[in-house]
Amino acid sequence: MGVMTFWLRRCCMMWANRLWRIRVEWWLEKTYKHLHVEAQNGGFDFVKNLFTVRPDFLIKKENKVICVADAKWKLIERKEDFSQSDFYQLFVYKHIFLKKQEAIYRDEKCELMSLKIYYPKHLQEQEHEVFEYFEKEGGIKIRFLDLEKELLNQT
Repeated sequence: MGVMTFWLRRCCMMWANRLWRIRVEWWLEKTYKHLHVEAQNGGFDFVKNLFTVRPDFLIKKENKVICVADAKWKLIERKEDFSQSDFYQLFVYKHIFLKKQEAIYRDEKCELMSLKIYYPKHLQEQEHEVFEYFEKEGGIKIRFLDLEKELLNQT
């Protein structure tokens, strides 16, 4: 693969990721109208002057974060395709953004009280598929969104 091909692919992936995040943001705002969806906030200085943590979405209730979500433009065909680094990223988000909220909302049944990753649906069997991991620790939910059905046809 030539240098130009490499950079062209990289550029296209950056735009695909950006467009996917915008569409997921739109879907979250339409789906959870009663909550505040904050996209790509200023971030949190995780290691002073070295690393900044910036989730794609913070979903807030009464100005408190109840869900941290990321939108990933990756085509997942089987659960082994999930990225280990995505899970590590979510655990850091949980430690930073959700640790305090767990005690506050412990008794409340809220579908969002977890970490989420949204991937594009591209296989028919992913229609209603949701993967859930680490339920005792607050949970990571992986959901597939259908671009045409859920994003483009909503009014």
